Parts: sequence; C-alpha cells; structure tokens
Amino acid sequence: LRDEVVLNYNSIEQLSANPGAVKIAANIRNSKVGFSDILMLVPTLRNTVPFNKYPNAILKVDTRLKGTVNDLQIQNLELSGIDQLKVNASGNVKNAMNPDNLYYDLNVRELSSSAKTIYNLVPKNTIPTNITLPSFFKIAGTAKGTTQIVNTNLKVTTTLGNAGIRASVDMKRKDQERYDVLANLQNLQIGKIIQNKDLGSITGQIAVKGQSFDPNKANADIKGNIKSVAYNGYTYQNMVLNGKVNRGAYVMN
Repeated sequence: LRDEVVLNYNSIEQLSANPGAVKIAANIRNSKVGFSDILMLVPTLRNTVPFNKYPNAILKVDTRLKGTVNDLQIQNLELSGIDQLKVNASGNVKNAMNPDNLYYDLNVRELSSSAKTIYNLVPKNTIPTNITLPSFFKIAGTAKGTTQIVNTNLKVTTTLGNAGIRASVDMKRKDQERYDVLANLQNLQIGKIIQNKDLGSITGQIAVKGQSFDPNKANADIKGNIKSVAYNGYTYQNMVLNGKVNRGAYVMN
C-alpha cells in the first residue's frame, strides 16, 4: 500500500461496538494488496467471498475517500485484479455496515466483468437459472438508492448486445415490486438472455411500467417502437408496441 490511510476512533471498543462511527481518510495511489498476505493474517477469511475463489489474487487499488464508515464520500475508487472485475466509480455510500439502511449515490465510470467472475462472487441462486449472463459486460452511468429502491441511468455494453436503461424499481414488497423502465436496445440477444429459443435479437425502444417480477402475478403496460426483432425464424421491422401483461396473460396490439 502506498500513501496514506487514517482512521480516527474514540476507543478500541468502538471498533467492534460501533464501527460505522469510525472516521476514515484515505489517499491510496496505484497500490497492490495480495489476498495471500491477507489470508496469512486472517486465515478465517479463506472460506469467504472473494478469498475462497481467488486466494492468490492481487487487488489493485487507487482511491481517495473520506468521512465515516456510515457516511463515506468517495472521490475516486478504482479496483481491479479479481479475475476480470474492474471498478471505476465515485459517489456517496451511507450505512455500509447495515444493509437494511444502506444508501448509495454513485457515478459509475466503469463496472465491467465476465459472467464467470460474477457467478464466483455472488451468493448461489442470486441469478435465476432461467437467465444467462453475457460472457462479458461493461456498465457506465449513475445509480442511486437502497437495497430495496433503485434508480438508475445506465449504458450497458455486452457480448450479447447493448442497451441504455433508465429504471426506477421498488422492491419493498415481494411479488408486488413496482418498476418503471425505459430501455433503448441495440441488437440485444434477448432470447439468449432469457433462454427463449424462439426469440432472437431486438433493436428499438421499449417502456415497461408495472408491478411484480413473478410472471404469473405481473401486471404491466408495455409500449415500444421496435426497429427490428427476430422471432421464430422471421425478422419483423418497424413495429409499434402497445400492450399489457395481466397475471401471465399477454395482450399486444
């Protein structure tokens, strides 16, 4: 590690009893942290993510941040070295030690990774089995919210096509989630992503506003202008969509 990391706390007891109140100021430039060195100091981490999958990784860090653990101002954060994961972001994160009250307001200059890396890092069954991630993706844009409410404006570039997505999602009530999404799609191979062999790539703009992620319970309005879409071996062009989803039943005009 290079340069400076400063922690301010009232007592040793505070570190364990109230770590969120610990003040931190860091200016770390072009530094490297070996996971093997961390595991020598704290071997109990060996079975936890990301150490269990990448025990010999060398994390590259470049960051400037200040505040408390519960209210952290991130001027710059650049991370790489865990397989193909790269992070370049800035913003504010609050209540990082308390997921129920987590809040973030981030400017993401780059979040990129391979599908393999994501599957190694996220808890098992986090990604539904009927969803296929692109082999590689890159995300840039803004994200603000909590673990239950998300507002994003993102540009997504992937090996399965590209998309610009503006979304507002409220997940406070299971099976009654609310969402308002506007997506501009460019040759997005949606059929491969949702594992539908009849559906191919799609280019166009789609707006979806509705309730519930469960296909059998969902109610949503769908509008769109589709430049082209491949379906069941045919390519359809210049379509205007105006439809509804009502508890699994689709009606399209």
